[in-house]
Amino acid sequence: MTVLENILVAAPRNPGEHLGRMLVPKARRREREARARALELLELVRLDGYAGSLAGTLSGGERKLLDLVRALMVEPSILLLDEPMAGVTPALRIELLEHILQLRTRDGITLLIVEHDLDFVMRASDRVVVMNDGQVIAVGTPDEVRDNERVVDAYLGSHHEVP
Repeated sequence: MTVLENILVAAPRNPGEHLGRMLVPKARRREREARARALELLELVRLDGYAGSLAGTLSGGERKLLDLVRALMVEPSILLLDEPMAGVTPALRIELLEHILQLRTRDGITLLIVEHDLDFVMRASDRVVVMNDGQVIAVGTPDEVRDNERVVDAYLGSHHEVP
């Protein structure tokens, strides 16, 4: 499937391959609207030039952006991101952070992010919940959590030395 087709699969009330539905004017209008939204989202993440490309030809980072666009296609009010920074290049990390912050501020989407990249977590979050060995050890703002002794011990060890 192409990048655009990949996104359109997630469109609400996607008519799929049903020819009968495609003949109905309302279904055709929904398809045009879905296509326009998909292209707008691709432009948002700077993948609009790949709309006609096969999704399998995208790099790993580009596929992460495609996954994000596909999730956004359903216009969620809350979005769960599971380790969005895993395996992402430093340049794409910055771009992905910008997109995530924009989703939060521009679109009002609530984001629930599971992530081990603490720099990303501290920059992208309003509230942070830190877990260690399956137990919650801290909850608060990024500044509160950053300064929490239990968090420092869990991530740096109890005998950490700061140069």
